[in-house]
Amino acid sequence: MFRSREIPLTPKLSFAVALLYMASADGVIENEEITYLSTVMHGDVKIISEANKYIKNAIKNGMTFDVFLLKSSEILTIDQKECVIVNLIDMMLSDGIINANEEKLLIHIIQHYEFDNTKYEIYKELMDKKNDHKIFDMEN
Repeated sequence: MFRSREIPLTPKLSFAVALLYMASADGVIENEEITYLSTVMHGDVKIISEANKYIKNAIKNGMTFDVFLLKSSEILTIDQKECVIVNLIDMMLSDGIINANEEKLLIHIIQHYEFDNTKYEIYKELMDKKNDHKIFDMEN
């Protein structure tokens, strides 16, 4: 049986793959999420395309999300993991709705990356405030 070659995981590819997984966690990739992904990747269509190929290849070869987390955890520094998590929080909140599957996925990533849950709660609160533009609609 022919198996397609495995795409080597790099820190930047790990970042893009994690964002794509988050964008699709609720079953629909919203326009806000596409815009966010493009912005965060600085319009680097090549890395976004490579991330998409990585995920398709992983699915085709039966590689689970946990295997991705294990592999990415091995190559990412603590600062890179934190950057990924902060951006995943921001992406999760970008459409103004926290989907249960998105938050479940994020908690799963936080656990695999051995990230401090207290920091997660602080970042989530800050990102929620960052994205809450309704506060400007209120009268003084």
